[in-house]
Amino acid sequence: FEIDSNSKLVFSLTDSLNQILCFDLNNKKNHLLSYADFNDFQKNHKPNLLEKEDVPTLTYQNKFYILTGSNHDILYYYNPFNNSMNKICKLINNHKGGVLIPNEKNQNELICLSGCYNKKVEFISLVQKTSKEINEMNVERSKFGVTFFNGNFIFALFGFNSLTNKFINSIEYLNLDNLEEGWKFLNFKNEENIPFGIRSFFTCEYKKQMICLFGGIYENEERNPNFLFLKFNNLIRNKSLSSQNNNSN
Repeated sequence: FEIDSNSKLVFSLTDSLNQILCFDLNNKKNHLLSYADFNDFQKNHKPNLLEKEDVPTLTYQNKFYILTGSNHDILYYYNPFNNSMNKICKLINNHKGGVLIPNEKNQNELICLSGCYNKKVEFISLVQKTSKEINEMNVERSKFGVTFFNGNFIFALFGFNSLTNKFINSIEYLNLDNLEEGWKFLNFKNEENIPFGIRSFFTCEYKKQMICLFGGIYENEERNPNFLFLKFNNLIRNKSLSSQNNNSN
């Protein structure tokens, strides 16, 4: 699951997928929420047909967003303040195993990226309750990491390719201020021989010059117990990105 830094509540699906686990960051307490009476959510959300990792979720502005349905294309959000599950819209593509993130350039938008079946990327308007496609990615990724840099660059890192049944060792990025350029691969040197065959991990921007990667499962099925830091100074070779990085130091 993904979470924005301003939320005071953290949500996740339980292993059985029939309840929501809510963790309150203020009082450090967990409690379970049953969604048996949440409108038509239970009709579309079939726990026995889904794997937990395949369901893109996001905690954003103290609400819990879940992309579900038999085609992994129906977006709901849970509002803890009135205990309701609400349908937002139906997306254009199947995003099983994809990633759902907030758009840092527009607080009223979410972005859903790729998944097991395609490279599609969609902007989701929380106000208009609509979805539209933008530039598709270079690689079909599932269970990968996504992070913003400087508010306008999206980085998609590693993950798994269901078509080839192999882990992905590449990073690609998109400049939201110049969508015409499309997604580009990031050329980087792995100077510390970090094992990049990894999926189901978390990422975040760290001190405006690094990507922090933690958690996840390696290609040999071992879990990653470490925090890995990818330095932007070492990763970035594109001039426009390098200049952005220098200005932020």
